[in-house]
Amino acid sequence: MNLDELKQRLHDAGCNTGNYHIGEPWVVSDVYCLAKRNGRFYFFYTERGQDSPPEKIFDNEAEACQYYYDFVMNIRHNHLVGFYQSANSLQRHAAFLEKHGIATTYDKIPYGGWHDPRYRLFVEGMAIFTVRQLLPNLPLNDQSELPHAD
Repeated sequence: MNLDELKQRLHDAGCNTGNYHIGEPWVVSDVYCLAKRNGRFYFFYTERGQDSPPEKIFDNEAEACQYYYDFVMNIRHNHLVGFYQSANSLQRHAAFLEKHGIATTYDKIPYGGWHDPRYRLFVEGMAIFTVRQLLPNLPLNDQSELPHAD
C-alpha cells in the first residue's frame, strides 16, 4: 500500500479526517500524522503547530502505511450529523436515523455557558455514507426537515 491507497482505504472505511492526517501538518492540530520527509516516513503527533518527536520512522512506504492504517482503524470515528439548541430536535432526528438502522450517539456541550447548552448528534464510521444518502444536507439543525418514512 502507498500513501494514495492509504488515503482511499481510510476514506472507504468511514474514518473521520479530523482524527488523522497524511502529509505535513500545515493546517491540522491534535492528530497523529504520517508524513514523508527526505524519503522516509515519519509517524508523529502534532498539537497546536508543534510536532512531537517521531514515535516511529520507516524506510519502507508499505510498512509505514500498514502501521498507520492499523493505528487509525483503532480510533473511534464519530461524524457530526446534527447540532441543535433543542434536545427534542436531537431526539426526533436520532429516532429517524435509528428507524433506518443507523446507531447514533449524542452529547450536550456548553455553548454560551452552562446555561446555554447545545446538543450534538453523531454516527460512527461507515454509517456516515448511509446518512449522507438519506440526508444530504448535513449537519442537521433544529429547522431541518426529515424525509417522509418509507
